[in-house]
Amino acid sequence: MRITIKNTINGDVQTKELIVKVQYDKTKPIVKHEKDEYGRNIFTIWQERKTTVSVQKYDPDKTASRTVYVGTTTCDYHDAKHYSKKLGKHLAWLNCINELVENNVVTGDEADALEAIELDATAFELDMEKKELKRVL
Repeated sequence: MRITIKNTINGDVQTKELIVKVQYDKTKPIVKHEKDEYGRNIFTIWQERKTTVSVQKYDPDKTASRTVYVGTTTCDYHDAKHYSKKLGKHLAWLNCINELVENNVVTGDEADALEAIELDATAFELDMEKKELKRVL
């Protein structure tokens, strides 16, 4: 997915392009061992769902090296009834936006506008001057 951010500074239009990838994985198997009241071994094994959103700033001049900013979230098995892929993707996206702000890739205003994106299209255009978010595809 591609997000294009347009800023107009003193009549000059500047753009940033962000490439966003969403990945769903499962954690390594988690094993819990305990003994019951009769001394028998009880093993419980489960996996949790992990959602990762990664963003890199697209620059055609720098193709050899790029910094990737990552936001993740993990669904604890206790939350499985209330946790969906959509919620996990949204939480990971918010964590990724925080990472972008901390590393000065986007400004606070741009971050506020990025939070409205639900990552459900292939391309978005964000015009900061008009405060308009357009879903391209």
